[in-house]
Amino acid sequence: MKKKKGELHIIPAFGGKRVPLTVDDVKNMVPEGWELVIETLIHDLLEMGWDGQITQVKEKYGTLRFYTGPTTEKMKNRINQAEHQTEYVCAECGALADAGMGTYQGYVSVACKEHTR
Repeated sequence: MKKKKGELHIIPAFGGKRVPLTVDDVKNMVPEGWELVIETLIHDLLEMGWDGQITQVKEKYGTLRFYTGPTTEKMKNRINQAEHQTEYVCAECGALADAGMGTYQGYVSVACKEHTR
């Protein structure tokens, strides 16, 4: 499959063919409150010359994890910044998570006062 500039794609674990993705596909991999963080991150990485290769996107220990193929140091720093940003963004609504991290049904989550359980 030939890749176009700016096209996102995921490489399945243990090899396999590239699977094309849209930004909306990637946003659906994380809680709704982090969609703007993901959208901005992808835009910034593509502006830096990123090839669009994603290996995994998920929430782990209440924060974003965004794994890619080869990147530059500048790109890695931008990914780390976005991951760190989710420590302060409510996973439900995207507001400032002034309630901080907590647990809900055994899972770590980040929430604003409105969504603290």
